[in-house]
Amino acid sequence: MKRNAGFSVVEFLVVLAIIIVLISLLLPVFVRGREAARRISCINNLKQMILATQGYYSMNNVLPSGSVDYGGPNPDVAGGDRMSWITSLLPYNEQRSLFDSINFDLGVLNAANHTVRVSSISMLLCPTSAAWRQSFQNWRTPSVRVVIPGVQDGLSTYAGCHHDVEAPIDVNNSGVFFRNSRIRFDDVTDGLSQTLFIGEVAEPSSLGWMSGSRATLRNTGHPINDEQVPSIQSKDVPLPPQFVGGFGSKHTGGAIFAFGDGSVRFLNESIDPAVLRLLGNRSDGEAIDDSSY
Repeated sequence: MKRNAGFSVVEFLVVLAIIIVLISLLLPVFVRGREAARRISCINNLKQMILATQGYYSMNNVLPSGSVDYGGPNPDVAGGDRMSWITSLLPYNEQRSLFDSINFDLGVLNAANHTVRVSSISMLLCPTSAAWRQSFQNWRTPSVRVVIPGVQDGLSTYAGCHHDVEAPIDVNNSGVFFRNSRIRFDDVTDGLSQTLFIGEVAEPSSLGWMSGSRATLRNTGHPINDEQVPSIQSKDVPLPPQFVGGFGSKHTGGAIFAFGDGSVRFLNESIDPAVLRLLGNRSDGEAIDDSSY
């Protein structure tokens, strides 16, 4: 008897099972590959930012102020001048046109600075973060994009280190970027290679990258990726007015940081909290074993 051509039901099910097994084996590899590429991009972002910081220092012999504000400790609310340290780096990050558009005589929230304030810069967003995907995933040339006016300010998933403990952003902080700071490399007596300058933020603040608030400044007073702090609790629960918060990321197991010497390193979230605090202090006088981080 002549057999009909084509697949039988059993053969079809066998082939389907093989395909499912192959997908289950290959999908995790594909996902890991994509995350590895995103992590490399994030590292490159931080390298650009620390190089821009060093470029600024070479021209001015001082680090940019973490936040320019003469009204007192910086609260996590809109208002005040509060120009962030990131605005000072724009000319050193190929963003001269944005820098030239800022009116530094007016506050961040002044209407004259609206167009700059709502501009998203891809270098300021880790590709692993939801903020990057919301801002750039549908754009072919995602270097700078102006967000629809009135929707949200341009975000940053990176922040400068203002202090080694949880405390308001003020003039007496022990990091390298804080309110009206004017830090020179000579002030970083612990050594540039053992002092955190810039790190990742897991949940960016809606105040945006122009704001010298917790949107662009964090401290090492919290463990990396600490889920117990108010920074990532329900949006229905307001933060304390001067709460700043710590560093974190959407990468598995830790976050990426740039140090004063220009190096960029991934720090595990299991790092000793005491060591992390020391890394956030520019001049505590404590020696840190490189193997501890």
